[in-house]
Amino acid sequence: MSASQLNGELISALKTFQIQGAVFDMDGVLLDSMPLWEHAGELYLDSLGISSPADLGQTLLEMNMQEGAVYLADHFGLEKSVPEIMDDINRLIISNYRHTVPLKDGVMELLTELKKRNIKMAVATSSDTMIAIPAFQRLQIDRYFEDILTCSQYQTSKREPFIFEKAAEIMGTKKERTLIFEDSLSAAKTAAKAGFRVAGVYDRSSADMQEELKKHSDIYMR
Repeated sequence: MSASQLNGELISALKTFQIQGAVFDMDGVLLDSMPLWEHAGELYLDSLGISSPADLGQTLLEMNMQEGAVYLADHFGLEKSVPEIMDDINRLIISNYRHTVPLKDGVMELLTELKKRNIKMAVATSSDTMIAIPAFQRLQIDRYFEDILTCSQYQTSKREPFIFEKAAEIMGTKKERTLIFEDSLSAAKTAAKAGFRVAGVYDRSSADMQEELKKHSDIYMR
């Protein structure tokens, strides 16, 4: 986020909608972590000394973890069980969150500005706390949030508004005065339909969905 956007369009939206609380997605919004997920299969095969095809990331991105592990085992002749492959990939991902995944540009400035304005903040993520908390602590942003809520914690998904509603409940803010920061078109639609304000955030992993994301956002941020 550029300084001009932080001091202009966003500040205007905070005032216009009388925002009292902000709920952030993690991957692709707070953290520049989508490339890790896109290339996790390649990184794993590299660690085994196996070269991977250029389109492997796109192939795996449309699978869940178990499906991806089965695919890797079948297509690359891995002499490991599916649970072992899943554990290996999880350890690789956790290590990257602990040591290397960076903040998205402008995040620290944004959090500092919202805190200065006494706007309460929380995180609502589809990822797990065991990767979120170490990354937040390393990047020194954990202190900004009232709570970190995960979909697995509440056995839900962002196809339903529950996790956003729970975050607002914890912060003590009304839906119409709570701004949801999302890079996912599906999650943005869920939040908007439930009555929240939405800040659509650009991420290159979903570049082809930006026009639709803008339509479901009260404010759009590069």
